[in-house]
Amino acid sequence: MDTKRLTLPYRLIVQGSLLAALLLTTCNAGAVTLSPDPRQSAIERTGDEPNMHKPSSVRIDVGAAQNLYPIEVRILRHDLVMPSGSHIAEHVYDPDSKLAIVTDNNDVGLIRLKHIGEPEAGQQDAVLLFEDHNRAVITGNPGNVAVRDAKIRAWREATFTAPAFRVHWILDASGSMAGEPMRTVQKVAAETMRRIPSNQLCRVTTFNNDVTVLSNSQTQCAQAAVGLETTPITAQGATFLFKALIESYEAALQHPSRYDVFIVVTDGVTGESDKVKARVQQIKKTLNGAETWVLWAERFDPTALDGVADKQLHGDIATTLRNHLHSFADETNGWRTLHIGPPLTNGRR
Repeated sequence: MDTKRLTLPYRLIVQGSLLAALLLTTCNAGAVTLSPDPRQSAIERTGDEPNMHKPSSVRIDVGAAQNLYPIEVRILRHDLVMPSGSHIAEHVYDPDSKLAIVTDNNDVGLIRLKHIGEPEAGQQDAVLLFEDHNRAVITGNPGNVAVRDAKIRAWREATFTAPAFRVHWILDASGSMAGEPMRTVQKVAAETMRRIPSNQLCRVTTFNNDVTVLSNSQTQCAQAAVGLETTPITAQGATFLFKALIESYEAALQHPSRYDVFIVVTDGVTGESDKVKARVQQIKKTLNGAETWVLWAERFDPTALDGVADKQLHGDIATTLRNHLHSFADETNGWRTLHIGPPLTNGRR
C-alpha cells in the first residue's frame, strides 16, 4: 500500500465491524490488497482534481482466511474550496458523468444521486435526495450546493429547479387478485399517491389479458388517487405483465419526464414468449435512468423479471408492501432537481 495517499489533506472515515487498530496492524503487515469500489462516491483520491480511475473509496480486503469482513474506507480531500468559498461537508460522485455534487451543510450526512440525465447542449438535470446523519430525509435547505466537473477540471453552474417526476402504477387485475386483494391494492396505492407531492404526476394502469389506463400521463397524483379509489375494478383473466410493461414504457417515451419510476404490484406472472420479454428489456434500456420496482403480493419469483426490475420486494399487501410504498412516497418529498449548466467563468479551485 502507498501510505502517502492516506495522509493529510485527506479525511478518513472507517466503516465496518473491524477496529481501526486492526486496519493499521494489517497495513503494516503488508497483507492488504486494494481495489477501487466504483459503487462508492467521492471527490478525489490523489492530486488536485477528482480522479476517475482511482475513486476515493477503497475496499481493504484483510483476507478470507481470517473470516473477516472487508473494511470500507472513504477518503475525502477537505482543502478543495467550493465556489461560495466554503468547505465541502458532504458529496456524491458519479463515475459515468464524471461529476461530483457537493454541499457545505454539515447537517447533511448523505447525498443520494437518484438520477442524472443525459447531457444536452452541455447541460443536464440530476435528481438528488439529501439525508441527515440519522438517514432521515431533509426537506429543508440543503445548504450551498455545487458541481465539480472532472473532465474539464472546473466548477459548473448549479441551480435547483422545481422537481418533476412521474410515477407509473401498473396494478395486477387478474383473476387471482379478485375480491379483497384487489380492494387492498387500490386502497394502498391511493394512500401512497396522496403522500407524494400533489403537483407530481401519477399514471395508473391495470392489467390482465389487456391493459386499462385509469389515469393518463398528465394526471396529478392527488387526482389519480381519487380516480383509483372510485373506479370499480373487476379482477379477472390472466397476468400478462410484460404486455403491461411495454405499454407503460412506450407511454413514458411519448411523454418524457425528468425522472420516471414504474411500480408494479402483482401476485404472479403468466408465461409470455421470450420475444416479448426481450422487447421489454430493449425498451427499458431507452428510458434514461428510469427505475422499475416490482412488489410481489405473497408469491415471489425473483428470476421472472431479470433485466427489467431494479428493485423487488415481497410480502403482504396490507402491511409489508404498504410500509415500503409509504416510505417511497415520503422520500419523494425530499427529491430535488438540480440543473447543471455550463462551466463557471470565475469558479474557484
